[in-house]
Amino acid sequence: MKTCCTCKETLELDKFYNDKSSKDGKSYRCKQCKDRSKKGKISVKKKAAEKKELINYTPYRNQKITTVEELHDYARRQAAMWLYD
Repeated sequence: MKTCCTCKETLELDKFYNDKSSKDGKSYRCKQCKDRSKKGKISVKKKAAEKKELINYTPYRNQKITTVEELHDYARRQAAMWLYD
C-alpha cells in the first residue's frame, strides 16, 4: 500500500507506475493522477503550437507580428479596411 501525494488516496502498488529513481521503485503519484497531468500538459502544448502556427501564417509574416494580441489587432484593422473601403 502506498499513498498518492496528489490525491492523497492509499492504493495498491500496482496502481503506481514504476520509477527506478524512487526508493520503493514506484512513482510518487498514482497512475490516474499522472495521466491527468499528462493530458493537461499535452493540451497546453497543443494550444501553444496552434497559436505559433497562426502567427507564422504567410499573410502575417510581413507585418512583424510576434504575439497573438498583435495578430488580433492586425486582423481587426484589415477587417475594418475591407468593410469601409
